[in-house]
Amino acid sequence: EPAEIVVAVPAAPESTCREFAGLVDDVVCASMPTPFLAVGESFWDFRQVSDDEVRELLATPTVGMATARIRFAETPA
Repeated sequence: EPAEIVVAVPAAPESTCREFAGLVDDVVCASMPTPFLAVGESFWDFRQVSDDEVRELLATPTVGMATARIRFAETPA
């Protein structure tokens, strides 16, 4: 039994973030562009990365990185 469930995504439509907000403890969404057309539009470089690149990034400390948190009201959108 988890103590808390957090959904964290780099980009999503606001409606999707609101929907998850009703199902989990916290939603962290870095970008909610309007209109939302595709995830790739939220990135400067949306190329595929290798498994080795992912492992390297996960092993690299990210001290001091800023995090954006958006809390949604419990009212429907």
